[in-house]
Amino acid sequence: MINLSAEIDTSKFDEAWKKSVELTTRSLPEFINGHAYFVARNAVGMTKAADKEKIAADLMKPSDTKATAPLAAIFVNKERGNKGQPGLKGPAMQTAVEKYIRRRESFRNFLRAGWIPAVKKLAAVVKSKRGQPQMPTGVKPKGQEKGGANPAEKVSWNPSAEIWNSVQGGMSDSETAAKEIKEGLQKAVDKEAASMLQHAEEKLREGFLPFNAA
Repeated sequence: MINLSAEIDTSKFDEAWKKSVELTTRSLPEFINGHAYFVARNAVGMTKAADKEKIAADLMKPSDTKATAPLAAIFVNKERGNKGQPGLKGPAMQTAVEKYIRRRESFRNFLRAGWIPAVKKLAAVVKSKRGQPQMPTGVKPKGQEKGGANPAEKVSWNPSAEIWNSVQGGMSDSETAAKEIKEGLQKAVDKEAASMLQHAEEKLREGFLPFNAA
């Protein structure tokens, strides 16, 4: 079976799994890893990305009720202060603020990128990727990997695959990040369940065709 990184409703997936596993010609580990791979790819696109316009708008808000400097300016000078560099103002600060906002916007796929290590790990062991879901462009892990997968092993008596996304905090608070990761995973699992069910029904129809033609 597939172990997931969050507590979600797997009832639809379990139903589709039972129907599909009876019809597959692949080994059980191959079957498990294939669907784990598809779920992980689904999750990349179905996990919410941050809104670029909202990122910029939030960073351009005043830092407090009495200040006129935007939050981004405060963050810029805080970063410079941590490096022992003098603060900026005027045109130099404006340029630095624009650069800082672009850098923060580049992290809009931060939560999505937590699924990429799982996709890569499973891609190495999944032979057939026919019909694999498309992933959004520009989703790349930054820094240390924050996610992964344990593929099902061929020698196991009870094979299972595990995928997880361990992104926490970062550009979002941890509760919001966990909620959005969970919602994206739920959508990914439901999508794969629907795909499995459709495939199983097609296989059954193909099996009945010779009898109907007789």
